[in-house]
Amino acid sequence: MAKKIFVSLKKFSINFVGLRFKRHHIKNNTILLLETNVCHGEVMSGYIEYFKRLGYNIDCVLHTDFLQDNPFSRHDMSKINCFYLNKICMKRFIKYKNIRKYKHVVIMSSTYYGDFGWEGVIDFAPELKRHPSVYLVEHELNCIEPQNEQEYLDKNHIIVLGKFDRGVFVNPHLFGNVKITKKNKIPTFISVGGIMAFRKNHAELISAIQELVKQKQKFKVVVIGRGKLNDLPDEIKPYIEITGRLNFPEMFEQMEKADFFLPLLDPNNPDHERYITTGVTGSAQLIYGFEKVPVIQKKFAKFYRFNNKNAIVFEKSLATAMSKAISLSGQEYNTLQSNLHKTAQEIQKESFDNLKRIF
Repeated sequence: MAKKIFVSLKKFSINFVGLRFKRHHIKNNTILLLETNVCHGEVMSGYIEYFKRLGYNIDCVLHTDFLQDNPFSRHDMSKINCFYLNKICMKRFIKYKNIRKYKHVVIMSSTYYGDFGWEGVIDFAPELKRHPSVYLVEHELNCIEPQNEQEYLDKNHIIVLGKFDRGVFVNPHLFGNVKITKKNKIPTFISVGGIMAFRKNHAELISAIQELVKQKQKFKVVVIGRGKLNDLPDEIKPYIEITGRLNFPEMFEQMEKADFFLPLLDPNNPDHERYITTGVTGSAQLIYGFEKVPVIQKKFAKFYRFNNKNAIVFEKSLATAMSKAISLSGQEYNTLQSNLHKTAQEIQKESFDNLKRIF
């Protein structure tokens, strides 16, 4: 019989249960937040705060890899149960009849990224199909039809992170205890996300850094994410730090040290169209939550509610936009940051009101 192991992790304990989850006592008015994949931990993190405000008891079930990633490091988790399961236990868990005892179930990723391709979580989870109140967080609107999610869409049970023509908009950018910082003497730019062309335009970033070095500008760029930037020109190496993939506590610390965020979205890359049509970039959540002024290409700015009052919006030259950011006075930066704070608060209120309405 599997043993119950308690792991102390900072201010709260994590209950690692495996197959013994079915012995867990589910309180009245409890909501289950379920993440079957090794991703989107920051999404669950943001939604936790909304559901706390709605007065629910909260159980979280997610993959064991999140024990090391610790997306909840800035939250007070003392009254929240977190259950960490490996792939085998996860597939068994979603078949437990005890799931029916939850008042609501929120599947944080409607798609399961399995070993043999993508499939809808509800397609292989009969107990979830039978539950009367299941909500899906959909990260890609193009998945609704092939994954047979239309009935959830019709009931307003599909939640989306961006304001699209379908789904209920709820943006999760509440990361817990976050320190909002002022501009550094040597401005620091940060980019977070996989170092892959279909996600971000790092080639444009390298070109921009080269131009700024020629101008003898003083600045620093931190690039966080899985992947490599090969063959960097020697002259830019002192200006760029490539950390690789970090866990959430480490990434949060880097976010607090930075001044400006670089989403690195490319208007000429067809792969980036999805970030304003069927999905969102996680960069937006970090920008809102940590109030880091974005340096963003014009095509993508409006969708995320960025403009010249809360961001540095450019059309052609990233280097010129970064140079403008570097030259901002402390007061000019504070004004942009203050306006960004108001934008984040507006999005937070709209998101909470939407969640309250559908629950």
